[in-house]
Amino acid sequence: MRYSVFSAGPSFYVIPIKQVQEFDFEFKMSPVPYSDKRIEGVSSLRGRIITVVNLRNCLEIESNNLPKRRKMLVLDTVQLCREYEAFDARFSKDLIGIVVDRIEGIVDLDLKKSDVDIDSSSKGKYIEGVVNHEDKVLNLLSFPSIIKDIYKGQ
Repeated sequence: MRYSVFSAGPSFYVIPIKQVQEFDFEFKMSPVPYSDKRIEGVSSLRGRIITVVNLRNCLEIESNNLPKRRKMLVLDTVQLCREYEAFDARFSKDLIGIVVDRIEGIVDLDLKKSDVDIDSSSKGKYIEGVVNHEDKVLNLLSFPSIIKDIYKGQ
């Protein structure tokens, strides 16, 4: 399966590429007052509003040493709703963006359960496991878990 690789802080993360609708390298954002700290703001993509989620805030990564130009992955919420039955179908029409420090590329990973370290005690509630690939440790990110947590509080 193909995965999108991106970074936030010193760590690398992956999500299945089929969950990514597109990459946005030149986005402008408006803050949303009094919103959850994980929601950085809203943006517009070809006239559609995107809720922009800050991955660093979700994972509680310090915001020092931010790159000058961060990137955004626009997620395919229709695919997420299909793939995760527990994922609320009301999000299927929404666009959700994930702000990351860098988009590293796309990798092919043939993950078997034996390849993935799933010691959840050290990974946090949004990481499904960890896999070594070439010279990098890749954290398997569960973005549906992040979205459910954000919207649960509203």
